Amino acid sequence: MNTKQKLSILSIILLLAALACSLTPDTGGEATIPGDMVETSVAQTLAAESGDSGESGTEPAPTDETSTTPTTESETPLHVAYIDDGDLWLWTEAGGNVELYTGETVNDLLLSPDGEVVAFTTIGADYLITGLWRIFTNGTGVQKLVSGADFLGMATDDAIGAAPYLWQFIPGTHTVAFNTKLLFEGPGLLIQGDLRHVNLDTGALSIFLPAGEAGNFYYSPDGSRIAITTPTSISLINADGSNRQDGVVTFDFVNTASEAAFYPAPRWAVDSSRLWALIPSSQPFEPDATFEVFEVSSNGETVSSLGVYPGEAAHFNSAQAISPDGNYVAYLQRVGDARELHVAQFGGGDTSYSPAVEGITGWSLDSTHFLYGRQVGETWIGALGSTPEVLDGGTSVGDAVWLPDGQFVYSSGTYGAFSIRLGTLGAGSILIASPASDFAVFDVAP
Repeated sequence: MNTKQKLSILSIILLLAALACSLTPDTGGEATIPGDMVETSVAQTLAAESGDSGESGTEPAPTDETSTTPTTESETPLHVAYIDDGDLWLWTEAGGNVELYTGETVNDLLLSPDGEVVAFTTIGADYLITGLWRIFTNGTGVQKLVSGADFLGMATDDAIGAAPYLWQFIPGTHTVAFNTKLLFEGPGLLIQGDLRHVNLDTGALSIFLPAGEAGNFYYSPDGSRIAITTPTSISLINADGSNRQDGVVTFDFVNTASEAAFYPAPRWAVDSSRLWALIPSSQPFEPDATFEVFEVSSNGETVSSLGVYPGEAAHFNSAQAISPDGNYVAYLQRVGDARELHVAQFGGGDTSYSPAVEGITGWSLDSTHFLYGRQVGETWIGALGSTPEVLDGGTSVGDAVWLPDGQFVYSSGTYGAFSIRLGTLGAGSILIASPASDFAVFDVAP
């Protein structure tokens, strides 16, 4: 097999998790925590492609509707899809590692929450997208659903191409919602503000919101509502395109000191009743920088400020700063050349939790454990009510996905030498794969 190039984004989120009401620093400098979307229906018939990769199959008949496939995530055995040397692989506890696809170079993937189907994108030697595909996790049904030409048609005249930027399975379906970013010969990130659907079962591709009418998007867990974020606002819309409410939260443009604008990344409550969003001040690197946390009801009728806090809030993936139960926010405050981790309870106190912190890699579904990094490159498991422990002997963690029952799938290592592992609280970890890739790119179901 020829050596393949991969593109991926490794996020090391500079955020953290929540704590219980009282945090008491221990003598080691850590802390001991005491014991708690009118759909603009522009259906586009997909042109069948032949000879793309030697794959066989009949092109699915497109429709303009989003069909649903009910899922029961809690009954889904653990699946981990990942990229190894530009090929698509799947790991299950029962079946181990199986290669699902080899052909064009895979650069990104998305695994359905029911563990039945993988959406993946491929690239060419010029790094332009050559297709968006699907394959079922039993190894059948491989099909290119959106071609490279389709993606070129999504780009403006001044760009060399377009690619998916943010993508997500619409809850309870095999339909992937995605927006696009424009590709240029030079650096830069320009999100087009569109929202498109591709049904992996039927192959139907449609535009839900045309360019300029959306931004980044976040479906509620029950799939009924969508939060749409831009660099200056948060809006809400029903998943059927009705009841759009623009600017339920507005704010000043945030200086990120980069070519990427700040888009809020809200966290939905598990019951879809509300969401929380963290908004930094316009100059977040100044000594007097602050951030504000808002709570918004799912119907958009109630917006409340949960407080303005001092310090340095992370600009990307900021949903991770807020605890899953919506009770706490974690943030970084500069102390000399270092960052100190603080945790504040909404309506309550603010506690210094740990010095010399690099960032947070997400935390458990029950809001009791979290992974965070120290300046020395160590990754720690913080726990409510117990002493933090070093994970994998101090090897830095990249991405992490928490599962029920105290398990988490995570990448560990350094550039070009990552592994993907399954950890269990109190029981160490096991190796899933050591992919030959610059970064570890994986997704997990349930």
